[in-house]
Amino acid sequence: MLCVYSGCFAKLPVALLPETISGMGFEGVDLTVMPGGHVDPSKYMVQMDRAFQMFQDASLEVPMISTNYTSASQPFAYAVFYVSD
Repeated sequence: MLCVYSGCFAKLPVALLPETISGMGFEGVDLTVMPGGHVDPSKYMVQMDRAFQMFQDASLEVPMISTNYTSASQPFAYAVFYVSD
């Protein structure tokens, strides 16, 4: 599976990512889940679900996420990892 890091498209809103990424021939995305990323961790319940659904609707996979967490005790870390499983 060929995936792309969504941080390469930081200026694009998440709603435009699926079409852009699939149009380039990628099969999946490494989604940025961090402040300033495509998903804000403090809004994970809504934004992650929407993002995952948009990628799924475009027949793309989200096999990984990139965060700036360095500890599971950081705010929202456990919840983000739980939801992304």
